[in-house]
Amino acid sequence: MGHSQSKKLRTHERILEVAARRFRERGIEGISISEIMKEVGVTIGGFYKHFPSREALVVEAVSVAFANTTSWNQLAGYRLSEAVDQYLSFSRGDDLPACAVFSCLTGDIRRSSSTLREILDSNLLQTLNAVERGLDNCGSVDRGRKAATILAAMVGAVLLAYAASDKTLAHNLLAGVSDELHRTYLGDLSSPIA
Repeated sequence: MGHSQSKKLRTHERILEVAARRFRERGIEGISISEIMKEVGVTIGGFYKHFPSREALVVEAVSVAFANTTSWNQLAGYRLSEAVDQYLSFSRGDDLPACAVFSCLTGDIRRSSSTLREILDSNLLQTLNAVERGLDNCGSVDRGRKAATILAAMVGAVLLAYAASDKTLAHNLLAGVSDELHRTYLGDLSSPIA
């Protein structure tokens, strides 16, 4: 790969990195292409050397956001109870640009193209499967429903915690969901997420 191709690839990756972060922070419609390109240090005219349309950028950036934020695959090897604690603790840091996509962009994706919804569906299924694998030792035939409940409770708690301006309220939401999940579903699960 020549120097100019290598530079173009690095710029493309940087645009995606900035867009993924800003979309999580401000929503898909909350930031313009010109703002993203300015942050990258490239003129707006350079955008079309990398993407045929805004929609193409959004699709790639949302895929990058899913790949770069806390995912259950990154928590492989943790016991499920540790993974839940880790997921909920990331939210306590109030780092919206780095938060899990489910908590930051689900509302935007719901109103977007079928392509984005397919990306969300794929990541949602992967995450539910990982949570379900963490429930392997619970012996229940309802592991799929339990996994769905655990994930929905966590995402909802993070979503509400980010929306709350009162930090004590936000902390109580996260801690309350964590405590209830441990008491009701997690108990003494010892098998790691595969």
